[in-house]
Amino acid sequence: QGNAAELFQLLGAPLQWSPPLGPDGEQIGIGKAQGVDWKGGETAALRHLHSYIWERHGLRGYVGATESFMHGEQNAINAGTHLSPWLAFGCL
Repeated sequence: QGNAAELFQLLGAPLQWSPPLGPDGEQIGIGKAQGVDWKGGETAALRHLHSYIWERHGLRGYVGATESFMHGEQNAINAGTHLSPWLAFGCL
């Protein structure tokens, strides 16, 4: 019975994986900051919701989950509401 290193060697796979680099030389998608200050609680959730709708006019560029495979800046990951944590914990 072998271990993972032997299996990787057999398959010709590297023992350590590094995420791919984008055109700017930065790692793609891994460890990138979301640009959201995650603070818990109803007050923080309402503050974020207000900012999203009225200050940043986020509804103009909102992209729903059905568009999650779009390329570019306006995809569901980048143009979403970022309200999920507050919704999941019942703050909104």
